[in-house]
This record gives sequence, C-alpha cells and structure tokens, in this order.
Amino acid sequence: MKAPSPKAARLVPLLRGAGTALGLAGLVASGVLIVATTRLERVASQLSGAVETVSVAAQAERALLMHSRECDLLGTTKLPEHRAKRDRARQELDRWLTELAPLAESPIERELFQRIRSDVSAYIAAREQSESGNTSAGDSGLAVDGLVSAAGRALATLAQLNHEESQTFQRAAEFENTRANVIGWSMVGFVLLVGAGVFYLLNRQIEAPLQRMKERIVGLEAGKLAPLPLDGPAEFRGIAVVFNELIAQLQLQRESQLRFLAGIAHDLRTPLQAIKLSAELLGDHLSAEQRATVRTIDRQISQLDRQVGDLLDTTRIESGQLELRISEQDLAQLVETSAKVFRGLSARHRIQVTAPDKPIIYPCDPTRIGQVLNNLLSNAIKYSPSGGEITAALSASASGVEFAVTDQGIGISAEDLPHVFEPFRRTAATREAIPGVGLGLSVARRIAEAHGGSIEVKSVPAAGSSFTLSLPKTPPR
Repeated sequence: MKAPSPKAARLVPLLRGAGTALGLAGLVASGVLIVATTRLERVASQLSGAVETVSVAAQAERALLMHSRECDLLGTTKLPEHRAKRDRARQELDRWLTELAPLAESPIERELFQRIRSDVSAYIAAREQSESGNTSAGDSGLAVDGLVSAAGRALATLAQLNHEESQTFQRAAEFENTRANVIGWSMVGFVLLVGAGVFYLLNRQIEAPLQRMKERIVGLEAGKLAPLPLDGPAEFRGIAVVFNELIAQLQLQRESQLRFLAGIAHDLRTPLQAIKLSAELLGDHLSAEQRATVRTIDRQISQLDRQVGDLLDTTRIESGQLELRISEQDLAQLVETSAKVFRGLSARHRIQVTAPDKPIIYPCDPTRIGQVLNNLLSNAIKYSPSGGEITAALSASASGVEFAVTDQGIGISAEDLPHVFEPFRRTAATREAIPGVGLGLSVARRIAEAHGGSIEVKSVPAAGSSFTLSLPKTPPR
C-alpha cells in the first residue's frame, strides 16, 4: 500500500490552524477597535470638559455681575431682599469658582483662573471695605467697577478659550468618529476576508475531497468505477489510496467478467443463428399446425437472440466500445416501425402510437434508438401478462423530444423503482414468473446517455408503468 504524501496537511492541525486564524483575526479586529474607541472617548471627554468649562465660566460671570448689582441696590435701598439676593449671589459665585478650579487644566487656563480668583477676592474685599465705610464712595466705586470688569474679562477670556478648544475638540471628535467607522468597517472586511480565506481553504482541503469521495462511492452503486484523486489532508489521501486499490481490483474483476460474458454471448449467437435459419427453412415444407409451432420457436429464438444482443451490448458499453452511427432520422417513422414489430406478437395487447402529423427529424443512431424503443415496448408487453392497451407517445418541444411507453401491467414497487436500470437487477415479484436477465433497461439507459438524454420511470404497483426517453434538442457530438 502506498503511503500518503508526506507534504499533505493533516486534518486536525488544519482545523486547529483555521480556528487559530479566525481567533487571531477577531483579536486583531477587537484590539484595533478598542484603540479607536479609546481615542474617540478621550477626544469626547476633552470636548465635554471644554463645554463644561465654558458653561461654568459663564455661570460664574453671571453670579459676579448679579452680586455687584445686588450690592449696588442694597447700598441705595437698604432693603433686606437685596441683602438676601447679594448673599445668595456670593454663594453661587463661590460655588462656580470651586467647580471651575479643577476644569482649568492647561497652563494658560490655570493662569487665567488664578487671575480670576485674585480679581474676585480683591472685588469682595473692596465691597466689604465700601460697606464698612473705610474708603470714600468715589474711590470705592471706581475700584469695585475696575475689579468687576477685570474679573469679568478674565472669565470671558477663559470661556472664549474653551469655546475655541471645544470647536477644535468637536472637529477632532468628528474626525475620530469617521476614522473609527472606517476602521470598524475595515475590520469587518478583514474578518470576513480571513473567514472567506479559511472557508476557501477548508472547502478545498476538506469539503471538496469529501464531496468527490461521496460521488465516487455513490457511483459504485451505479457501476461506475472511478478512482479518487490523491488530494486533501493526509487522512483523506490514505482513504483514497485504499479506495483506489479496491477500484483497481474491481476493474480487474469486471474486465474478467466482461471477457467471459463476451465469449459466452459470441458462442451462443452462432448456434442461435443456425437454429433460426433452420426453422425458417423448415417452415416451407410443414403443415399449418407445424408452421405455427415453428413460428413459436422462431419467436423464442428471436427473444433469446435479443437477450444475447443485450449481453454483447453490455460488454461493449462497459468496455467503452459502444459506437454510435449518427444520421438524420424521422423519429415518428422509427416509433411506428418498432410498434409494427410488436403488434403481431400478442393478441391480448393493443399498441397505440400517438405522434405529430409532420416528421420529427433528429440526428441519432437509428439502430440504437430503435433498440431502446424495442426494449421499452417488449418490456411493456412482457410485464403486462393480462394484456391491455400500450401507448407509445412521441412529442417534441423547445427543449427536445420525448418518447413515452405506458402500459397497464403489474407495475414496480417503490423499493425496486430506484434500481430498475441497474444491470442484472430484477424485481423479486417477476424474477421467477417472467423470463429475462435484467440487461435491457441498463443498455437502454446507456444508449440514451450516449445521445445526451435520459430515461425516467413512473410506476404504480398493479396499475402500470410509464418509461420516458428524453433526448435533448441538440445532442452532443
């Protein structure tokens, strides 16, 4: 036994490698997506911080202006409600400045915040001195206004700076989002590409060899002895080596059987022809009753001759020596000729032919197609022992031509139906009661296939069968 090629991959490592490739592709895609998502989250966080800084600075500036306004109104009106609003504005100003402190992250922002804190503290101190009467009203008003303006400008500058940063971060976020989408789809394509590559590899290395192996094994049942190619994983190649050795042994046995059958058929045909000729010569010198007996002998010899012919055709077909002599023929005439041959064989059967009025010209081997028609009609008579009508219908369509023979005989059981075209295969119900060796339908199918066509059968037990020969519009050369 030949050992599998050492270069062939083994099945388990191949599957493990395919799984590893898919896993690595998934990890790479996940890692790239995580990096892209992290960058997008960082930019989004920076954008959120800038927007929050703008909002807090605006709130602080509003609280500062509210505090200054309420202090002026309190100095003018001395009303308690303005004192309460002033105190509330002071609390809000302190709160917003407390929230603004951690938002000032860059050196420029921290410097601005220190200036704001310093100006606000100076402003509060100036207000307190003004309220306590330690400074003159004019000097106090100028100092307070200057400090409020300075603190407001610093807050406005901080807000403007973060507004510009927010726009920058927004553009960066849009860019990162676009890039994340591109990377995401690219990773999807990458994973799909890797998956397609793995699928192609597995299909080529595993599925395709398995499919070929299945076809060869199924072909054995139909008598097709085709070897397996030595491809795929090492395990498959080992199976192929054993399978091909089995095929080689079966081919040797088949060749021996074919030679044996061909010898028997050839040896039988010579005495059969001699007996047939002798019967024909005797018919001229016998009485009517004796001639009827001779005609019966002649019919039996003709039937036996057809069986021997089927045997010879089987050996030719199996050895690849079936030769077709193609010529333009009128199929309607071929059908009518075959029907005439069998109309006089049985008084219990009525053979009806239906065909188009105009000729159907078709390129075929008339002898071989006639052999198929004769076989189908012969079987229709043989498997209708009680008689009845047999219909031979010829039809033409755009796809080709069909010839159907329908009988009212014993039919074929469902379990036997798939095997009727196998050589030497006969149903259990007819094996003893009806003579034959089971080669006619096998030969007919091979002749139909040689013309590029097929034969199909439909049957109902105890109700009859219908065999349809289908030939394509343009037969193969």
